[in-house]
Amino acid sequence: HPPPPRSPAPMTQASNARWCILLLTCGGLFGQFYAYDNPSALNEQLREVMGVEEYQYYFNLIYSVYSFPNLVLPLVMGVLMDWFGYRALVCVLAACVVLGHALVSTGVTQA
Repeated sequence: HPPPPRSPAPMTQASNARWCILLLTCGGLFGQFYAYDNPSALNEQLREVMGVEEYQYYFNLIYSVYSFPNLVLPLVMGVLMDWFGYRALVCVLAACVVLGHALVSTGVTQA
């Protein structure tokens, strides 16, 4: 006669940690992409404040300044990761993203 059906494997602690890491990674990427696309969402407000002539220059400058660290940080952070470890640098980089987003948002609301 056939063997009895197998019960599903219990959730292990490693499996729970994987789901937690997946959710945190998705949340971090969502925040990063939100911060990157935020200046385009503020397009009309920036145009009203800056005027039509200087608007295009400064709007492009926002993205240029925002993208410049993406050229430098991978090189520098690769070396720093070897020295300090990835946990400390993840916290530092997350704080940099939050600080940059707050700076852009504050600049737009105060202008």
